[in-house]
Amino acid sequence: MKKTSPKSDRSNFRGVYAAVVTPMNASEEIDFPQLTAFTDYLVRKGVHGLIPLGSTGEYYALSADERERVLRSTLEVVAGRVPVVAGANAGSTRDVVTYAQQAEQLGCAGVMLAAPYYSLPRPEELFAHFRAVNNAIGIPIVLYNYPGRTGVDMSPEFIERLAELKNLRYVKESTGEMPRITELLRRCGDRLGVFCGCDTIALESLMVGASGGIGGVVNGRPESHVSLYELT
Repeated sequence: MKKTSPKSDRSNFRGVYAAVVTPMNASEEIDFPQLTAFTDYLVRKGVHGLIPLGSTGEYYALSADERERVLRSTLEVVAGRVPVVAGANAGSTRDVVTYAQQAEQLGCAGVMLAAPYYSLPRPEELFAHFRAVNNAIGIPIVLYNYPGRTGVDMSPEFIERLAELKNLRYVKESTGEMPRITELLRRCGDRLGVFCGCDTIALESLMVGASGGIGGVVNGRPESHVSLYELT
């Protein structure tokens, strides 16, 4: 049976979310006309949501002003057709809170947060970090577990604890380990929507009950990813 579209509810994230690239020209400036055209292309191809300023969007290479302009441009083009979930990552809790609040004020449907980079926070420090962001905003948080990039692995047990935070509603699991998906669904599938962040296990994840997939490869073949989601 074909799945119904999840686009109508801005807070109910399901389906295929593109971690959107940030196009730049040879002078290392953001190519906003290209960003506008590509954003519209992804929506027209049927993706269920967009995530600008993730790792695929190279947020770490952008200034604060450029990050804001990317969000404004994306929201303007999307015009409410699908949820826009902003990457709000930074190296400090203070900056993450600022970016997350900005995303909410601009009209984003949610924010995606990985562990702060470089500092390698311990579990109690990491919990305090996410709690601070949670308490500062009123939109859903998509947790992003990608130890290959952050150096911090958030275990299913730890994520289950984070699920106690009222705004922490989803998790993008990117270790590429299928048992992680099933364990997260078992532990907190009634409280968290679990998204697969690794294309190699996307089909298996959907078949066991994942809410969808989030990935950079969606930029290249959005219609194929949408078709896979709708067939499972």
